[in-house]
Amino acid sequence: PRTFINREEYVATRLAIYAHSCLKRGAAPATEELMDNIVKLYEYINDKDFYEIHYQRLLAERLINDTSASYDNEKAMISKLKMEGGNATWSKKLEEMFQDLQTSQNILRDFGREFSDMSIDFDCRICTFGQWPYSGFDVVEMPPEVKGVTDAFAKFYAKNFNGRCLEYRLDKGKATVIVPLIQKDKKEKVPTAWPLV
Repeated sequence: PRTFINREEYVATRLAIYAHSCLKRGAAPATEELMDNIVKLYEYINDKDFYEIHYQRLLAERLINDTSASYDNEKAMISKLKMEGGNATWSKKLEEMFQDLQTSQNILRDFGREFSDMSIDFDCRICTFGQWPYSGFDVVEMPPEVKGVTDAFAKFYAKNFNGRCLEYRLDKGKATVIVPLIQKDKKEKVPTAWPLV
């Protein structure tokens, strides 16, 4: 199987995509056996970097968009990959992504206590630079409807975490727009916040 799997490098990418489809919400629950089978295939891959890059990017997508079916399964999969691949630096980054989520929840809870009269339901993920997959992005002006809240959060963050820089990534995450209709409210999900700008 090792020769067959390593004949084409796209196998590593496809395996990461398959793991993504098994671990995201809406899929059948990822069983221990299924995760073990993915890890067995991962073991055969010579260029594990290809798999790891795509797996990390897709994990970040699941975590940022809150589409992971189970954090327990995510952590179990990371643990299995760590045991098999032995790439401690890579697996540590994945584990720290979960720590960022916990930190984000704590910071947002404190922010919500201090600013309880917000006009919108504000939620964000604070991702430590270097731990999450990074791609360049265009800085755009925040829409006036959310600028007050995002500015208040940036000031709150700067006050509590001196020396850290906060950048909003409108190309990540999602937004929900509610359009009032005569009969009843209709919710329209927007894949990213870009269309709101």
